[in-house]
Amino acid sequence: MKHRIKLTLAAVIGAGALQAHAQAPAAGTYEVRMDLGIHGETTSPRLLVRENEPFAVAGEHGGKPWRVEFTLGRTSDARSVRLAGKILDGGKTLAAPVLVGPLGEPVGVKVGDDVRVSMVVRRN
Repeated sequence: MKHRIKLTLAAVIGAGALQAHAQAPAAGTYEVRMDLGIHGETTSPRLLVRENEPFAVAGEHGGKPWRVEFTLGRTSDARSVRLAGKILDGGKTLAAPVLVGPLGEPVGVKVGDDVRVSMVVRRN
């Protein structure tokens, strides 16, 4: 049986500070629709992120913290984006994927049998 993940969303700015944005979206912002599966639990957060600023989704499973963090950048092809990140489980890096794909199309990675991350990015 699949369970929903209890998670924490963070927009990480600079040296780990957290910042919430209640203003209108700025230029260079994107909507990121994530689909995460971690240890049989799932979640599908929707995030508003800025180009070249890290963003993260974090949670806990069985008393062990996990974190998925990425930075979105543009490629030389104006229709594509680059997502460079890390997937951490219990403080240990499981993977450091770099995903490249067109806006509006899914890109993703699967790590073993327990972790999968898929994202669709759209210009906001």
